[in-house]
Amino acid sequence: MASFTNNPYTWGSKSHEVTSSIAELVLTSENSTELNMLQLPTPISIYIPRKGRINFKDKLIDLGKNTVVRFNFTGALKQISMKTLVVIIKSSWNETEEEVKLLVSINSDNETSIADQSGNWSSTVVIPPRDSLNSSFTASVLFPGYLFTANSSINIRRLGSLEKSGLDLAGNISMSTFLADCLHWDTLEEDWKQNGCQVGPDTSLIQSHCLCSHLTSFGGGFIVMPNSLNIAEAILKFADFWSNPIVIICICMLFVIYFLVLICAWRLDKRNEAMTVAVQLADNDPFDAYIYNVLIITGSRPGAGTSANVTITLYGSEGNSEPHLLYCPDRHVCGRGAMDTFIIKTAEPLGDILKIRVWHDNSGSHPAWYLSRILAYDTSSDNHYYFLCNNWLAIDLGTGEVDVTLKVAREHDIKLKRQLFTRWSVR
Repeated sequence: MASFTNNPYTWGSKSHEVTSSIAELVLTSENSTELNMLQLPTPISIYIPRKGRINFKDKLIDLGKNTVVRFNFTGALKQISMKTLVVIIKSSWNETEEEVKLLVSINSDNETSIADQSGNWSSTVVIPPRDSLNSSFTASVLFPGYLFTANSSINIRRLGSLEKSGLDLAGNISMSTFLADCLHWDTLEEDWKQNGCQVGPDTSLIQSHCLCSHLTSFGGGFIVMPNSLNIAEAILKFADFWSNPIVIICICMLFVIYFLVLICAWRLDKRNEAMTVAVQLADNDPFDAYIYNVLIITGSRPGAGTSANVTITLYGSEGNSEPHLLYCPDRHVCGRGAMDTFIIKTAEPLGDILKIRVWHDNSGSHPAWYLSRILAYDTSSDNHYYFLCNNWLAIDLGTGEVDVTLKVAREHDIKLKRQLFTRWSVR
């Protein structure tokens, strides 16, 4: 006899269905020859522990009415038909002085076919009274998978009168359901098979109980049953709103917060989208043919944005532009952390841009401006020119100047200050 934590026969076509540990039981003769044990008259009980911890939430049974658990087997019916449905009934105590009987049955859209294949498709679970019940009570009900059709359900109801016991046991009894199967390793076909093995009544969430008529390697499968979603039933539960309004109120508040955040995000996206559009300056001459895209990057430190009117002039090796006021009628420019692109036109090409003069009129409630850097792009020659500032243009901060002239940065200066520029940002 040997046991394996992991499946050693992983090349079989059904190896993925084996989710438990592996138990191997073989009998040998005195000369160590393996005995062929097949078609045993009494099945051998094999208990195989499951691997890992299974988080499973039991369903409480309300004894005042039928408890119905519905499953939708459409699409997985062929796979389920080869397994066994295990229904486990649990009770921590029974305060009545008489036994409690529960009828566990299967309902289907084709009950005739079920009755023809198996005359026993319901079972009665008897919970003993408090005098004979020492601690907890657990009972397992097994249903072969071939009983199920595309629309099947498990029904649990109490037999007898509720008034006879005098006590309501709702919340004391619970149930759990899952699919299980027992497989054995066929040494001739080298694959996992189900013939000759069936699920035993002691199968639980922690172990598989297999009844087999031969000896070989054994393993078990385990699938937690998925509950079907009944939208109509869920909507009807809103009629009982006042019994527990906190949950519904919290959900509604979450939806309101979600839509408020969604609206704020949408407005921010619109604003950022508008900021990426190049500003056509009003003081450009419409007859000028040479275009320069100028990217103004304002610092992100507190108070870096300015309320003053900013003006810029480009100076090149073959001439200079007119002074241009950086103004956009649709949005504020030169704000904190802003990256504003402006289109400046000239009548003739300026050649290589050597320097830029930029200043403001110190107007508004917060005229101080922290200019980070400027990138000028000549659309005709496809040349880029970088200008580093990283200083305040303010009368009370930095050098106390509001008018600066920036020389074009050399490659050494850019690498030294670790400045990063993107050419496509002003195209």
